[in-house]
Amino acid sequence: MKTHLNLIPVKTRNSQEIATILLTWGKITFVIAIICISLAGYDWFSLHRAHSQLSALDKQFEPLDEMLEEQRDAAEQIKHLESREHFTLSLGAGVDGVSLLGVVSQSVAKASGGVYLSRLNFTTKANEVQLAGAGIDGMAVASFAQHLRDAGYFSEVRIGNTRKLPGGAPAMRAFEIECAF
Repeated sequence: MKTHLNLIPVKTRNSQEIATILLTWGKITFVIAIICISLAGYDWFSLHRAHSQLSALDKQFEPLDEMLEEQRDAAEQIKHLESREHFTLSLGAGVDGVSLLGVVSQSVAKASGGVYLSRLNFTTKANEVQLAGAGIDGMAVASFAQHLRDAGYFSEVRIGNTRKLPGGAPAMRAFEIECAF
């Protein structure tokens, strides 16, 4: 048997239960929102503090960054100077380029102006010089090769190839000469 009597109509009672449920869920939602806002605020504060610390460390290490940049520049300059030094040493290591040009130009002059050089390739690894050009005739080319031999600068002088010069006079010859040290 019932000990109490509920005189509230069912419709009102259902409305009150819905209101109670909504109020409870509203409170829960409010608490969750407060927690989320607090966590977001804490994360923002932590991020701001970390950013401030990072800025302070960046300012502290600026001189080191400048020194590192100077060190990189110095290393690059050293590399450049070493390559220039290597090139300079390789030029002076065997054959003197000025002497080579002197011998070749004297031999051209002794050939009575009948020889013109268009190419001079000097290879230090193979220790040889390749000359290419044109002569007014085969005798001028042979005279040029003989003057190169007579200079005593090369251990061997070979006339590699002679052919008629395209577009030139019938006697003009294109030539290639190889000289070894």
